Amino acid sequence: MMTEEGDECASRPRTARSLTVDRRFSSICDSRRNGFFCADCKTVVNCIEGVAFVENCGTSDTCSIKDAFGGAICYPTPEPSCSCSRANAFFIDPYDTQMFFFCSATEAEPDMYHCPGEMIFDESTQQCKNANGFSPCMEAGVFAYHDDCTQYYTCIASQNGWIQKPFSCSDGLMYNEIKGQCEDPCSWDTGKFTCQREGRFSDPLSCDKYYECVLLSDGSFRQDQRQCPHGYEWVQSELGVGRCGKGPSPNCQPLTLTKCIIPDTCSEAPAGSVAPAGSAAPAGSAAPAGSVAPAGSVAPAELITNFRTSGGNSNPPQYAFVHYPVGSDSVWNPPNRGDRRARVSN
Repeated sequence: MMTEEGDECASRPRTARSLTVDRRFSSICDSRRNGFFCADCKTVVNCIEGVAFVENCGTSDTCSIKDAFGGAICYPTPEPSCSCSRANAFFIDPYDTQMFFFCSATEAEPDMYHCPGEMIFDESTQQCKNANGFSPCMEAGVFAYHDDCTQYYTCIASQNGWIQKPFSCSDGLMYNEIKGQCEDPCSWDTGKFTCQREGRFSDPLSCDKYYECVLLSDGSFRQDQRQCPHGYEWVQSELGVGRCGKGPSPNCQPLTLTKCIIPDTCSEAPAGSVAPAGSAAPAGSAAPAGSVAPAGSVAPAELITNFRTSGGNSNPPQYAFVHYPVGSDSVWNPPNRGDRRARVSN
């Protein structure tokens, strides 16, 4: 039989919790002067004459909108969008895009977090981004927004944290992180190799790989990619001729491909064109073995791959790529000078 003291404990109401004014949530009450609202999954805001009074939900409670209460209340039955449906996952807060929470286990108590500054949480990338989609600054510099490289941003370290400022290129240009300037994306190298004559040629994207180009009876080429043994790199001794030599070599600099999405509106370049200078080598021209082209001339046409093709998202367009030997970026040098795969594009 329960004691008189036990009956008193059973009926004792919960201790009242006072509401405190919090100016961080004042914007919630700007247009809604009176009522109860969810600021985030764990916070109820009581707007009284435009002033925000805050109540933090306790363990196992989440902010829910209930008609029986005429608005928001910290409720013991978890709001589905505020509950942990998966373990070891991050979720965006349905009430505040700057807020997100982590779930260590299914149906666990969510751990709440807030993105810095004006950034919002992107659930698809699991990152805090600003309104333009930029990732948070991790190091100082100027960076392209890879989803849309017509935009770029600076990251400056200050005493109060990172300062991030957005900028835009004009007239359809895109930002080249390597060169630090806006450029025509149609002039960027992609590094794709296409046979133009018989022989063995360097892979623009790899130091230890090369291509064999065999001319077939129908005039087309059989193109096979080969790889040197471990610890060896391909050394181009002359046009179409090379060997695997002991690596690594400081002369080999594979092309760094851009992470930008190159638009499919780029027009096709004429055969033999060179990106980005726009000059062209005579069709079929070549430098004799050991010869040196005049200063400022382009590399032999056989080293220029022309393969502009159109395509959709699954088959993006490709653009001209020029393979330069070591030395000047625009001069064909004598053989036996090593092999430079390509100038860095972006």
